[in-house]
Formats: sequence, C-alpha cells, structure tokens
Amino acid sequence: MSNANIQSAKIGNRSRTVVEVDRLKVTLSQINDMKHMSVVGRGNVRQVKTIARAIHKAIQ
Repeated sequence: MSNANIQSAKIGNRSRTVVEVDRLKVTLSQINDMKHMSVVGRGNVRQVKTIARAIHKAIQ
C-alpha cells in the first residue's frame, strides 16, 4: 500500500467511513445497529476492509 485517503464522519446515529488506497475504495456506512460495507476495485481487499472497520470502530 502506498498512500491512503481516509474520511470519517459521524452525525447523530449515522456514521460513514471511506478508505481509498490506490485503485481500491471501501465505504462503511452505519445507521443505528445496521451496517453496510461496499468495496469497489481490485487489490488487497481483506487488509483495507480491516483498516476501515478499525477506523469506524474508533469514531463510535
């Protein structure tokens, strides 16, 4: 992984985390207890998903 762009925001009971690494983009959205994760691109998906989960958990 060379460089990563990370954006995370929480407003009320909604939160969203976006992690972009090279050609791979992971979006993790949560409303109350319902979570949704989407991945676009090719690359090391497991590693970037783990990073997105850890960052999202940190803002909770």
